[in-house]
Amino acid sequence: MVQFGRGHLQEPDYIFFETSATIITLVFAGNLLEKRSVKQTTSAIEDLTKLQASTARKIMPSGTVVTISIREIEAGDLLQVNEGRPDTGRRNR
Repeated sequence: MVQFGRGHLQEPDYIFFETSATIITLVFAGNLLEKRSVKQTTSAIEDLTKLQASTARKIMPSGTVVTISIREIEAGDLLQVNEGRPDTGRRNR
């Protein structure tokens, strides 16, 4: 503690600078972590997009299965989904 004048005590001002430096450091560290996580998330989404199928197997009303582009899928189409075993699904949108 520093003593001035007639016995009045005054705390040193350097505590405020340490507090400010700590807060600024924590904000910078938070920004760094946020940018890193956004970069990793973006990379993961891009990798998942690459795994997306470009074709689908449509079951026609006659029962035959035809391979079509995923852009040609319409609401109500009956699709064959292969995930270990043949299965069927219906797209509602």
